[in-house]
Amino acid sequence: MFQPVPIFVGLRYSVPRGHGFFVSFITWVSLLGVAVGVAAVITVLSVMNGFESELRGRLLSLSAHATLSAGGAAITDWQQRIKELQGSTGLTGAAPFLDTDAMMRRESSMSGAIVRGIDPAIEPQVSSIGDAMREGKLSDLKPGLNRIILGRILAYQLQLGVGDNVDVMTSGGAADSDRFVPRLQQFEVVGIFEVGLEERDSVLALINLSDAEALRGMQGRAASDSSSRTCSRLPVWRGSLRSA
Repeated sequence: MFQPVPIFVGLRYSVPRGHGFFVSFITWVSLLGVAVGVAAVITVLSVMNGFESELRGRLLSLSAHATLSAGGAAITDWQQRIKELQGSTGLTGAAPFLDTDAMMRRESSMSGAIVRGIDPAIEPQVSSIGDAMREGKLSDLKPGLNRIILGRILAYQLQLGVGDNVDVMTSGGAADSDRFVPRLQQFEVVGIFEVGLEERDSVLALINLSDAEALRGMQGRAASDSSSRTCSRLPVWRGSLRSA
């Protein structure tokens, strides 16, 4: 009976014939070793691919695929820019943000933080921070109410929970000199998020974009005085770009 060559060779050297039992035994042990080695490689590759995918997802959970700015200059018409780009090929969303380095304090506990001003209504277009909320929700960041959402580790370090107040201090540039004067504002914690990355959960805090402008001393001057030094730190906008 005709058999394919690979099967014929495999059976010839795996099935014992006469006094070839020891040779057959060695063959089966070798086959088993190869099978275990291949299974181990496949398992490790699968685990690494899954880990890479999970890590990438967490890294991008709070970041857009692209961040656009004017080289440090003001973007006073970012609302119009977003409207013009809506519908562009590959653009799935765009949202403004304003990052500020700050020091957060509650009683004797202090910690450095990055306070990010966002627009809660359109932020979900460029990040999945809403899915990472453990307490509260993004819509709780109402403008003018001085509300803040903290990363889980940051909240733990400051021993804060929903309903507590925290002092946020930043360095704002004086309008008529090169001096930096501290700005101190109290915020109410209305939510806690956790994305699973220590560098995000331990330093990032979210507030409403208008509150971030007020914290930086830019309120009321954002759209009218584009030549002033404070306006060079206007909110830029970012867009999440995906291939079609």
